Amino acid sequence: MYLSNESLEKIVDYFKNLQFSQKDASSLTLFLLFKAAGISNKLQTIKTSEWQENFENAVNLLMSFYAPWEKLPKKYYLVFPFDLTWRKGQSGSIGDCKRWIRPSNIANLLRNAPEKYNWISIERENEEEVYRLSPDYLNALQIISDGNEKLDINYMAGWALKYFNFKELSSEITSDFSFTKVATSLFQKIFNITPGEERTIFFNAQNMLDYSEVEPDFEKYMREKISYMDDPAARDFTEDQAEINISGDVVKRVLHPILENISLEEVKQILLTSYQIILFGPPGTGKTFTARNLKQFFDDFCDVQFHPNYGYEEFIGAIRPEAGKLVPVPGILTNFLENKVNKNPNNNYLLIIDEINRGNLSKIFGEVISCLDRDSNPVILAFDPEQKLSLPTNLFIVGTMNSTDRSIAIVDYALRRRFEFIRFSPDIELLKLVTNETSPDLEGISIINFFSKINEQLHMHLGKEFCLGHTYFMPKRIEQSQYYVWTIKELERTFNYSILPIIEEYCFENEQMLISIFGNELPQRLKNDSFKDALQDYLGV
Repeated sequence: MYLSNESLEKIVDYFKNLQFSQKDASSLTLFLLFKAAGISNKLQTIKTSEWQENFENAVNLLMSFYAPWEKLPKKYYLVFPFDLTWRKGQSGSIGDCKRWIRPSNIANLLRNAPEKYNWISIERENEEEVYRLSPDYLNALQIISDGNEKLDINYMAGWALKYFNFKELSSEITSDFSFTKVATSLFQKIFNITPGEERTIFFNAQNMLDYSEVEPDFEKYMREKISYMDDPAARDFTEDQAEINISGDVVKRVLHPILENISLEEVKQILLTSYQIILFGPPGTGKTFTARNLKQFFDDFCDVQFHPNYGYEEFIGAIRPEAGKLVPVPGILTNFLENKVNKNPNNNYLLIIDEINRGNLSKIFGEVISCLDRDSNPVILAFDPEQKLSLPTNLFIVGTMNSTDRSIAIVDYALRRRFEFIRFSPDIELLKLVTNETSPDLEGISIINFFSKINEQLHMHLGKEFCLGHTYFMPKRIEQSQYYVWTIKELERTFNYSILPIIEEYCFENEQMLISIFGNELPQRLKNDSFKDALQDYLGV
């Protein structure tokens, strides 16, 4: 399974018409090559076989001029994708593999790059040269984008994968849309593109890529487009052919992305071995969704939600007047134990406590806290001295806790040590898998980039816990066949009536803080074209 000829011709036409200077073309190409090889904001050495292999593979993917199936001993010539206006006699665009993939040449490229480009820096550590991205490298890349066009990420993925056989990924491909998502996801993972880099360099014009079951036959077309009709038969090729290789690990990461949060199966296993867990994190990260999905693994369940006025009387029990007498009346937990859990010791039961940290936990649990140890002695209940209570091993408890709720009481240490805590975070990989941005009225607005930028701003201004969960961008009303299909109107509604209110709450109605996060216009709950224009400005589209 390959990209079709039609898609590849569109991609070549697109890159042919890009206006990049020679320096910017070289800079952007080197940046992507270094990123694919592993350069990040941490100090790194290049003296490993893995680094060299990743760099060589990226060269073949990004710059190969000939296809692997052309009858040549080697795909010998390379071309910058951002500078296809090449003419004979112009230096820099057409080069050969040897210039780029020899270890000594790679070292020279890295050593000279800091002098030419301010997105990379070089240092010495233990008598060795080490490299990393400069602290302000995104600003340096922004300068490149400001002076040129941003790159269409779908066409960029198509260019990089123009000779790649998608056979291993074919099970994920059911349409042009899913094929495009697979190709774009594969490109981002191979070249280690971060959300910030994606916003700075790329945009998504929703140009779909289509596929074919036969190898494309477009090499002559590409060479004609850039006026380079080389006669490869006249060349003396002596080296082995350089194939396009993508590691199985990268393919697995596309088929089964490394999601930010723990899987439901892992949550279940932790619960079954520890008896009680708390799922915590910012709102919209899937805590309650996960807790409710655990019900399927148990014979029965009980739901309860804690709040500031919730007490021992509702949860454990109380003495209440009944028929003119004061009698002990069991609460939700004791009633669940008496009528179901204790009666059926061979069945497993689940107690879900939503918003567990919004109640006074010491007061609500009372003497029953010690029973959470499961191997402790039964306790005499305060509201009914004639009754003893213990928590059997067929009862499992899962609580959810909103870590951004400023009104919560501190979780009692006696209770905290008896629960295992599982953090849930905003999951951009999950959102990428289910987001459909193909509507033309979005005009280049990316839901993923919007989600990512909001969280970067929240982290910068409010801290780690005050972020936005992915489920805010997964409203049920727009779900279609496993995907969330976006239009600008749905995005306007979601932002104005779901996202903006939670951020306003985070900011405690601090208008200046809100402006720092969203700018002057978006907090005004704009409509129609005003909203679209403001959002495009916010995202730099």
